[in-house]
Amino acid sequence: MVDKLFLKSDLASKSKQNTELQKQLRTVADLISTTVLTFSVVKANVVWINTEEGEEDAGNMGMVSLCYGLIFLVDFISKWFKQYSIYLAGERAEVVSNEAETRMLNLAEMRIVDLVIYSQVNLWLAINYMQKFPSTFKDFFPILSMAQSLGLTGRGFKVYINIVELKQGFHRIIDYDVEIKNREARESAGKKTD
Repeated sequence: MVDKLFLKSDLASKSKQNTELQKQLRTVADLISTTVLTFSVVKANVVWINTEEGEEDAGNMGMVSLCYGLIFLVDFISKWFKQYSIYLAGERAEVVSNEAETRMLNLAEMRIVDLVIYSQVNLWLAINYMQKFPSTFKDFFPILSMAQSLGLTGRGFKVYINIVELKQGFHRIIDYDVEIKNREARESAGKKTD
């Protein structure tokens, strides 16, 4: 009986570890594919402005590159900083999160919601890519304009989640730092009274 209970708890622990590893690997795979698509869109814009049709958009290239670069940076840094801050300071959910943020993050972490948002974000990027090659994709333009608003919705939700993750990461680090400073002050005060 005891052996069976131990085995069940051991399997549950390993299952939880696998789930966390799977989650981490999904995050890495999502970041890689989104990064490839993001930089493909920037490259498509470079190709586009070197065509006769795209010459008039050449003045916007700096802004386009800046926007896609910021999208990449916010996405990448928020994922990295979330993991770093949790590793350094612990979860600290009661300090860094309010109820609305907790609900939105829990919703975003559901596998089906994550898949829908990931698909919408990559759909938006793919549509932006295809729009730079009108001769190839012109038959799809009526569908693309309708699908772009759906993709933009996913992109907006993703940016919101990234900003919340960044905010929480900063709060984790600050709370951890305050905790250390308070502990050092108490220890220093304790030594002075001795």
